[in-house]
Amino acid sequence: MNKKHRNQSTLNAQLFRRLSLTNTNIIFTAIFILTPIIFGLLSVSIGQDNNWDLRNYHYYNPYAFFNGRLSFDFASAQLQTFLNPVLDFPFYFLVTQFSPKTVGFVMGAIQGFNFFLLFCICYYLFQYKSPPTRLLFTFVSATAGVYAPIMIGELGNTTNDVVTSLFVLGALLIVVHRTVQNENLNTSTFNYVLATGGLLIGIGIGLKLTLAIFGIGFLIAQLTLQKNWLQRIKSTAAVTLGLAAGIFISAGFWMYRLWNLYGNPLFPFYNGIFKSPYMKLENFSDSRYLPEGLFDHIVFPFYFLFSNHYTDPQHYYRDARFAIIYVLIIIIAFIFLLKWSRANSKTKRVKMKNVVIPIHQFLIIFFISSFIIWQLKFSILRYTNALELLGPAVIIILLSYIIKSEYYRILTYSLLLVVVVVEMRAIQIDRLPWGSTFFQVQIPGYADPDNSVVLITQNRPWGYLIPAFPKSTRFVSMNNNFIKPTQNTMFQKEIRQVLSSHDGPFYLLSRKEYLPYDARLLASHRLGIDPRGSLPIRSRHERDGLRLWIVKKWE
Repeated sequence: MNKKHRNQSTLNAQLFRRLSLTNTNIIFTAIFILTPIIFGLLSVSIGQDNNWDLRNYHYYNPYAFFNGRLSFDFASAQLQTFLNPVLDFPFYFLVTQFSPKTVGFVMGAIQGFNFFLLFCICYYLFQYKSPPTRLLFTFVSATAGVYAPIMIGELGNTTNDVVTSLFVLGALLIVVHRTVQNENLNTSTFNYVLATGGLLIGIGIGLKLTLAIFGIGFLIAQLTLQKNWLQRIKSTAAVTLGLAAGIFISAGFWMYRLWNLYGNPLFPFYNGIFKSPYMKLENFSDSRYLPEGLFDHIVFPFYFLFSNHYTDPQHYYRDARFAIIYVLIIIIAFIFLLKWSRANSKTKRVKMKNVVIPIHQFLIIFFISSFIIWQLKFSILRYTNALELLGPAVIIILLSYIIKSEYYRILTYSLLLVVVVVEMRAIQIDRLPWGSTFFQVQIPGYADPDNSVVLITQNRPWGYLIPAFPKSTRFVSMNNNFIKPTQNTMFQKEIRQVLSSHDGPFYLLSRKEYLPYDARLLASHRLGIDPRGSLPIRSRHERDGLRLWIVKKWE
């Protein structure tokens, strides 16, 4: 080949790379623009959110924050009263300013960015494939990732699991991108990358404490990217600082407020450590859905193959991705163990760290460690959202270390994705038809609202009703998932003091079928329900029968 032809070939190659880069940029731009539109429209199509937590605290908490009610009311949203309200600020603003359908569209659009972040992560993970195969695997894996029980079931709603996953995917994207783009990053530069990832997850943890499982998983996984223990110590310190800074940014002010009011910055959690007098000296945790015994722990992911209630009895669902990943990990472990044993028998050791691509190893360890911590700590399906999104990408990565033939790998992956898609059943979230306003609550007129106390004695999600009442009316929850009448805590002492010293009207928010229990509880405070009258409360979020009952002090 002469010099002229070589130059022409070089120019053609450069032109092809430029065209390829241009096409890739167009694809990414189109996905970035279309993703929020598509998911926003999907959110509107499935109806208005009416989930239990929404009615309990997602609307009440920001209302209480902006109106100074944390120490005015008494745990009106039960235990969840004390969760960081920042995550619900956007929803509260949307509800108070825009139509319900606009609220649903914007919430779905925000949550839809999980697809874009997942698409980017998959694109970098599949860098070793040819351009057409790379884009195909990326699109299929990202689409199958969002077609999942939590992502579909919670789209447009306020439980925030599909919002906080944005912080987790964002952190992973930073690490994956920088590692793939420059695998020879010097230690100090790479520590900044890891610290930034820790910062994002830390912000998420501060907003929703359950994301701590991903913070720990990230800490464990980043160890695989370092060459020696000195670098691992430095990177661990960088990630820890990033996590701490993120938590401080998103929750520092709230933790300080809880400390001032109750003597526990994580109130009501970990009170066995902080020993706030406002609740029992115990470390509260929700253990209702934890596996029972060793056998349940071992086979737990396989339960999800069937319509089940293993991680939440209210949300029957099905999902095969965790069981598939479980089996593939066992196969890979067996293959690696076999290779290692054969290498020993020949007195020739194989360096296993060179067998797996570093960024693949990072993601797999992150996935496994986060899932194990979740299973041991919560076993509540909603908290695995980031993992279910990554599931299809993890499956193809694992298959690449089991099946060497590209043809059979694609065939197997296709079959497994068919199983995942066919098997999937989204969690069931209560929905309503779209109304003219998001909360259609009608509160009756009642005597002296500026000096009234409304009592709540049931573990019911009624916090959303409170913003419809006059702001001067005080709400006292006497018995819920946090406060019990038999407890000798500062909360109960302050409740008794308020009830004994209050000279204005008392009302009870309840239903007729609850009155026998309500009467016994009120009697312990020398209060009685006046049978002569009650006032109806209308809400399309409740079945008929909710009323304000007049309560009188005993003489």
